[in-house]
Amino acid sequence: MDFEQLFKDLKDGVLEISSASLKDFRDQFKEDADDFLNSSKTRLEKWTKLLKEGSLDKEDFEFFVKGQKDLFKMNFLSRQG
Repeated sequence: MDFEQLFKDLKDGVLEISSASLKDFRDQFKEDADDFLNSSKTRLEKWTKLLKEGSLDKEDFEFFVKGQKDLFKMNFLSRQG
């Protein structure tokens, strides 16, 4: 599993979602998403490494990533609120 490709795919997916569903907030969402993903990169890289090594199972990995996603949503919505 190549982390850099995974991280790029994650960023691309976030931008795709913003283009489709957040037309009025697209620019702010893109900026916030980039900032948040860059600040989360170390954690995501660590979890990916642990998953690859077998020290973290897939369910825990998905739980951690979902937690980051939920945290981003809460941060974005509170800034827009």
